[in-house]
Amino acid sequence: MSEEPSNELRSLLAQANQALKLAGESLNLAVEGMPLFPDFQSQYIRQQALSVASVALDVHLLVDHERFQNVVGLCRIGFESRISIYAAMRVPDFAAQKYLAGAKGHVEELEELIRSGANSPSFQRELEHHRRLLEEMLRDMSGIQEKSWWKFQEVARAAGLMADYEAHYSMLSKATHNTPTGLAAKAAPQIVARFVLQLLNDAIQACAALVFFQMPNGKSPKPLTIHWKEMIPRIDSLQGEYGNLRSSLSQLFKEEFSE
Repeated sequence: MSEEPSNELRSLLAQANQALKLAGESLNLAVEGMPLFPDFQSQYIRQQALSVASVALDVHLLVDHERFQNVVGLCRIGFESRISIYAAMRVPDFAAQKYLAGAKGHVEELEELIRSGANSPSFQRELEHHRRLLEEMLRDMSGIQEKSWWKFQEVARAAGLMADYEAHYSMLSKATHNTPTGLAAKAAPQIVARFVLQLLNDAIQACAALVFFQMPNGKSPKPLTIHWKEMIPRIDSLQGEYGNLRSSLSQLFKEEFSE
């Protein structure tokens, strides 16, 4: 059984959860204001921003009902998506490389299934479909080499966010593994509170990326959302709330550990 949170921690978690809801809603509004750019990079950033917003609102619902078991795993998804947004901002071909690698991977997976005996007409049709898609993508992305970016540390380094990676990713991963330690950590109130706050920060930073976006080698920032003026005071307010909650959580843990 998971431990019961103290009244102070319960109050702090409720405040963080309400701020998380506002951040998720704000990020959804920012994404709704994104024109449908045809380039792969903008499409990828939109997809990852939607992922952060969806995770934020899902976590809000779970915490609101004190269903803590899956919260940290969802927070990890939000963290990875926010880091990926920044990588796509800083590496011109990041999204295209990932899309190409994904398309090539689908073809290779189906070819392997057919070689192993799954040679039905439906598999053959699916393989031809994915081959045509890969050929079209190779034509559209002439000169770009696929890269899976499967090592998340490489993504964080490309994003310029190694400090965030080193500070949070190990604990996020540990708390999502089905080991005795991981299982115990998944629903620990202090761990849940820590990563709800981390997810709040991820949602705020994803919002900021859409407002203060700058293409690689760009001369000046250019918002990706038409709602950027509305987003700025929301971002400022949420950043202030995040800072206060983080200070409160640090003080609470210090007092608990000193007893």
